[in-house]
Order: sequence, then C-alpha cells, then structure tokens
Amino acid sequence: MKASSVFFIIPLALLITVSCGQGAPKETEFQKQLREEREARAKLQKEYADSTVNLSFCGIKLGEPFKATLNAAQKARTIKKLKYDTGGESATCQGEIYIAGWDKSLPVDVKVTSYQDTITSFLVMCNKYEDYKAIWRLYTDRYNADASTSEDKADAWLDNAARSGSYSLIWTFKNQTLRMTDFYREEREWYVKNPNMKHPDNRYDIKYTKYFQALTIIYSDLRQCAKVEAVEAKEKTIAEQKQAKKRAAAQEKQAAQDRANREREATQDI
Repeated sequence: MKASSVFFIIPLALLITVSCGQGAPKETEFQKQLREEREARAKLQKEYADSTVNLSFCGIKLGEPFKATLNAAQKARTIKKLKYDTGGESATCQGEIYIAGWDKSLPVDVKVTSYQDTITSFLVMCNKYEDYKAIWRLYTDRYNADASTSEDKADAWLDNAARSGSYSLIWTFKNQTLRMTDFYREEREWYVKNPNMKHPDNRYDIKYTKYFQALTIIYSDLRQCAKVEAVEAKEKTIAEQKQAKKRAAAQEKQAAQDRANREREATQDI
C-alpha cells in the first residue's frame, strides 16, 4: 500500500469515530423550555378531556330539560327577553356577563337549541368591540387558555381586497365542549412605503387591517350532539334513497318512452 493511501484512511477513520461519539445535537435551553411547555399543555388538555363537567351560563345548563330550565332561569331573572321559536325546539334570550372593576354588566344574546326536550347546545354572542376583549380575557382566565386547543381559519385572498376569518379556542371535556370564536373581517390595501424610491417593490407595500365582527361562545353537550348527528345522518340517508328511487323511476320512464318511439318508427306506414 502506498504511503498516501495510509494517510487518507487514518484521518477518515478518526473522523467517523469522532462523529459517532458526538451523538445527537444537545438541546438548547430555549428548545428545552418549548418542549416542557408543549408537554405541560398536552398533560393539561388530557386532564380536561378525562374530566366530566356540567357547563352552564346564567342558569342555562347543558343536558337539562329545555323549557323547564329556561323558564326557571327567567323566573330567577338570570336571563330576560325569553322567546321560543315556532317549533318550540329552540329559543333566544338575553343574558349578562359581569367583569370585575366594571361599573355595569355586559349584555349578550343567547340562542339555545334542544333535542327531545333536552338542552343540546347554546350560543352566547357579543358584537361590541369594546366588550369582547374583556369577555375573551374572562373566559381564558376562568378555563385556562393553556388547556385549550386553537383553530385558525381564513378565506383565501385570491384577487380580493377583503376576506373573512375566525380564531377559536376550544376546551374539550369528556362530556361537553366550550368553543370561543373571534370572527373578523380583514382588508388589505397598497400604500406608499417610501416615496423616494421608484421601483414598485421598494416604493409600495401592503397594509393589512382586521375589523372585529362578533365573538361567540358555544356550549355543547357531546352526548346530545351525537344523538342529533345520528338522526340527521339517518334523515339524510332516507332523503338520498328517495332521490335515488325518483331518479331510477324517471330513467325507467324515459327508457320505456324511447322503446315505444323506436317501435313506432320501425312499424310506421311510410
């Protein structure tokens, strides 16, 4: 073996030995902190998912009798302006949220839905910008933002100057869920960033502006919602079957007409 080959093999072997000895890169303090935060959130979310709760708002309780509960809440004056829909399966009313340090309560609109005379879900809505941040903070403090999962949705911009979007925090328990959503409208427009520059990339830029639209908080009973979904799925299947029968009957009728036309053409006296 030539001397040059020997000197090449030795450093290569040494490099492989050193590289294998180093192992994976050491975790930085920042990476460690992020990992520990993720693990803590996951643990907290699992604790929530394994716990059974009885969520309520202004005397409106999930899973309780529909009209009896709402009538009792109105009698106790925790809600007002109660109005049932024509079918008697949903209702609207007005509730109040109290914020520490505020001189007055915050009025909110409430929509309650039921199935088999049991409260399935209800929606609390605020459309005042000056109130929504306080309500958002109240709920994140009460239910712990770290225990929630988030959901960010927005329409594609395409060539539009505006789009709609929403940002939600969801607390999931074993039997019920709580979803708080901030709905917004976002607009974009070109503006002159630097009037001294001539090239468009340096002269112009895009400004994005978000406008608050509404804050909703949806309380849902998972067992009741599952019942509703099962009924809706069954009704959808029945409707699809009826449509399929109608299509088959129409196709058969058309086929019979086509056969009759062919026979008439073949046997006509011409």
